[in-house]
Amino acid sequence: TTTNEVGGAELEVFTVMGSDNRTSGDDAPSFASLSLGWGCDGGVLYRDADGDGVGSAENGTTRRCGLGFGWSVENTDCDDRDPAVRPGAAEQCNGLDDDCDGQRDEGLESVMAWRDGDGDGFGQADAGAGRCGLGRVTNALDCDDSRASTSPDAGEVCNGRDDDCDGEVDGERCVPACVPQLETCNGEDDDCDGLVDEVAAGCPGAEVPQGCACGEGAPLLFAGVFLLAALRPGRLVRRTRARGTRSFSSRELRNRFSGR
Repeated sequence: TTTNEVGGAELEVFTVMGSDNRTSGDDAPSFASLSLGWGCDGGVLYRDADGDGVGSAENGTTRRCGLGFGWSVENTDCDDRDPAVRPGAAEQCNGLDDDCDGQRDEGLESVMAWRDGDGDGFGQADAGAGRCGLGRVTNALDCDDSRASTSPDAGEVCNGRDDDCDGEVDGERCVPACVPQLETCNGEDDDCDGLVDEVAAGCPGAEVPQGCACGEGAPLLFAGVFLLAALRPGRLVRRTRARGTRSFSSRELRNRFSGR
């Protein structure tokens, strides 16, 4: 039957030749494909796996009318996994045959290159300069070549490191994480509880919650001496002074802090 329409088809057949020992261990699988085209000359096309417009016969061929996605009439790609590698590409200082002419880094013998240990595209001057080769780049702008997340192209993160290699750690907009400490009368939230100077009602700028009383483990400020006391009803707290020792009950301490 003849037709004036243009078209094509891909036929794939998977077969298994069984053995006569009643087990599958010696079965022989096989695969075959057939490409058909009609209404045109049906030229041979080559698989273009990396989409750079140049294919490779190593990845498969077909016959069809028209290119179709993932196919090329060219069969000269020397690395069909990398779209930057193809005939006509500019040769780079990277130890690869970028233009598929069978040579590596040709014409770049005098170019200085630095080792890129973390693969982020930036080298570090501490490693020393050398000739082009695998794992080398033509810049020495990295400030930490052991971290791919650290480079001039990276964004600054609040982590105690100079992520973008601008000479500043964490930048101006970074707010360091709060590390809980003993609350002191200094106008800051030392214990990271959202309150400032809640050590005593008499502390300037104190934000003591209404109805809040010193409880177990509460830090106390009295006569310039900090006491970390576990106050329970009737328990005495001793404060040593140069002229002697005096005892205070929990009720007395609360009255002092509340101004009674």
